[in-house]
Amino acid sequence: GGRHNLFIRNDGSLWADGHDQSGQLGDGDDGRLADDSTLIIPISSGQGWIAADGGYSHSAGIKTDHTLWTWGLNDHGQLGIGNDPPISFKKIPTQVIEEGDPVGWEKVSAGGYHTVALKSDGSLWAWGWNDYGQLGDGTNETRWGPVRIGADNDWIAVSAGMYHTLALKSDNSLWAWGKNVNGQLGDGTNDNRNAPVPIGTVDDTWTAISAGGEFSVAIKTGGSLWTWGDNRYGQLGNGTRGTGTGSTVPIFISE
Repeated sequence: GGRHNLFIRNDGSLWADGHDQSGQLGDGDDGRLADDSTLIIPISSGQGWIAADGGYSHSAGIKTDHTLWTWGLNDHGQLGIGNDPPISFKKIPTQVIEEGDPVGWEKVSAGGYHTVALKSDGSLWAWGWNDYGQLGDGTNETRWGPVRIGADNDWIAVSAGMYHTLALKSDNSLWAWGKNVNGQLGDGTNDNRNAPVPIGTVDDTWTAISAGGEFSVAIKTGGSLWTWGDNRYGQLGNGTRGTGTGSTVPIFISE
């Protein structure tokens, strides 16, 4: 996450360490600081966790029964648990309920102040801060609970960055939306997008994605590595760094 880590052990127990000023460790403590970062804290022992991801100041996880849980900061609805009454943060995992259906969640990715998740039917859902369109629902409205993104049921992977999102479909096409000031969407522009746009050509096929702060990384089906977006600190891995060295389209890094 932003300044915390999550771990799942072989027995299905969930653990965390790092900053806890907003309850993102999920252990119910009143707040741990960086000097506690050597402590790996048990969050929920023997509860059958199968996935977990850390956002900037919040966390999300999925259990073996395919229920979805979130905890930490909720100032922009990133927990997906509503805001009535106003809920600024949660110190323990709290279940996300989508239209009364608590199950079926398969994958989750926590971003800066938003969260995206996939269900077993291939549908894509998102919630949280949306000023840059990072939810992908065609608006710039903050969402305090899960909203479905489009009507497609062929999504297979998703990755939430700081203010943008990447996703893959079953045909291995790559899609992106959200903030794009540094070209992190990869569509050849610097325009923010509030709905998914295809990245690359119709012949490109992708197998893995990861959305970073303001850059993106992906692997094509042939095994080649590609990056795009901000490169001030050399995060694209192409041997350069500095202002003006980024890219608004995927650039080849290595086989």
